[in-house]
Amino acid sequence: MTLTRAKFESLTADLTERCRGPFLAALKDANLTPQQIDEVVLVGGSTRMPVIQQLVKNLLAERKPTRESIRTRWSPSGPPSRPEC
Repeated sequence: MTLTRAKFESLTADLTERCRGPFLAALKDANLTPQQIDEVVLVGGSTRMPVIQQLVKNLLAERKPTRESIRTRWSPSGPPSRPEC
């Protein structure tokens, strides 16, 4: 069986569209507009899908999201420790 990108995107369109709500809700909760976002880093398997990348680009007023992991920004050890109270 051959599955084209167009067919795959058609089959997953409802899932793709469900990503829009949380993105817009996060902006609203933060009182931000897409123009105020400096960078969005896409992480996870579904972010490899061109249709997801395009959705984020559209929601960001045509700015392209980043998929590169910049190791100096994130630590595998978890959140920074806090001093004891």
